[in-house]
Amino acid sequence: MQFFSVTDATGDDITGVLWALPTLRLILSDLVRRIELGLMCYLKVKYAIDRNQNQGHSLTQK
Repeated sequence: MQFFSVTDATGDDITGVLWALPTLRLILSDLVRRIELGLMCYLKVKYAIDRNQNQGHSLTQK
């Protein structure tokens, strides 16, 4: 049951779009958080590997 309707400048009904905005914001913020965490983990591992290689240690046996 719809109590109100929102239209844009052209007269199109955009009530459904406005209803979906909070959900879309949650999805996008979760996605950004996951990308940030993945990037931080990648940089930590890369830093550790670079530091080990600079000290003469290797992660692989030769």
